[in-house]
Amino acid sequence: MIISCEGCSKRYLMDDGLMAGGPQMLRCAACGHVWTYTPAPAFEPLMAAPDAQNAGDMTSVVRPARTATLSLITGTLFLVTLTCAFLARTSIVTTWPSVSPLFEFLGLTSQPLSHSLKISSVNTMEDAHGAVVLTGEIENTAPHAISLSALKISALGPCADAPFLTRAKSWAAGVMTGKSSSCPLTTWSHTMTQTRLLPQEKLSFQTQPHEIPKQTQRLAIEF
Repeated sequence: MIISCEGCSKRYLMDDGLMAGGPQMLRCAACGHVWTYTPAPAFEPLMAAPDAQNAGDMTSVVRPARTATLSLITGTLFLVTLTCAFLARTSIVTTWPSVSPLFEFLGLTSQPLSHSLKISSVNTMEDAHGAVVLTGEIENTAPHAISLSALKISALGPCADAPFLTRAKSWAAGVMTGKSSSCPLTTWSHTMTQTRLLPQEKLSFQTQPHEIPKQTQRLAIEF
């Protein structure tokens, strides 16, 4: 510790152990002033060790932490479930049409275009390099005109050969619909030559060549 002379303010570095015995008579070596130095009292610890009487208080401190952890887990599970329902909404609505108003209330498009757009006469060909070319016909069966988006084509195969996120999405769709399905191994799109179909109008299409994995079991076409 550092002690200053009350007479001349000369400062001295003292051993704490020498000053721990209570008031001490000190004499300044510079000016000869003598005074009584009383050490400052030691501070009490900010937090005492818990005893049996405080055990209940300690429990009340720990409980909020556990509650926060449970809330975090519950919130995470809810978000995962909501995400799976969003990704598989088309399959869900196709299997259970009664839930369609729920998706519409949330502002999500759950009615697949395939309900009004009929895809037929689909043929699969291979070019000289083994790439796949699809041809077919699309018909608007709705009583109103429909805007056309790009065709989405998927090569489906064993889920073991698909990426992790694709397997998770397929698993979620299977849980929601109660059906097991293959996983998309690769997907590509085809832009239509028209952007709008009138009622009862038909449109032929032919996709560009696209290579697909050897594990492909079937092809799926949708909007």
